[in-house]
Amino acid sequence: MKLDLMNQRVEFKSTPNNYHREVSDIKNNTVRQIDWEDERFHILALMDKRKRYGVIRVRCTEDCQGQEVAFQRRIKDVCIWKNLMIITWEKDETRRSL
Repeated sequence: MKLDLMNQRVEFKSTPNNYHREVSDIKNNTVRQIDWEDERFHILALMDKRKRYGVIRVRCTEDCQGQEVAFQRRIKDVCIWKNLMIITWEKDETRRSL
């Protein structure tokens, strides 16, 4: 069975301070310490190797008075440096800046 990477979604939790920057595309990436026991990092490494990127979902449970908030973006790049994985996503083009 071949993995359809373009339809894969990985999910990460964010902090309220980072989430605000991420959802507004001020910061369109996340840096994570790699845990090769976690399947998400294998999927991301495969996306990087094949240059076929899926979607990242970033969620925050400590925002909006305890309500969970989340957003999704298409992954643009995955970079491995030492024991870190830098996951960059496409900016939300529906948000226009002045």
